[in-house]
Amino acid sequence: MPNLDAQIRERLSDPKRFLENGIEPLIDAITVVLDRHALHPDGGIGYHPDDGSKYERMSRVCISCGPPDEYAERWPCPEIRAIAAALGVEADGG
Repeated sequence: MPNLDAQIRERLSDPKRFLENGIEPLIDAITVVLDRHALHPDGGIGYHPDDGSKYERMSRVCISCGPPDEYAERWPCPEIRAIAAALGVEADGG
């Protein structure tokens, strides 16, 4: 299989090809990422992002970025922050 990452990046580099199927497929793809990186309903345990040595319970963690019962990633995670930034939405850091 050819390098999928390279193929995606090539398509993204050409706006005409990138949008040749309309905006709906892009919205669908972003929605999948949003669903996969949703806020975990029960919170989790992980290292505090401002102090990497502080291991604690966090109320807002990503449902996909690390196991919530051990190495949870604070929500919004980097993927959600990237989408928010691209759309001009402020990510408050939870």
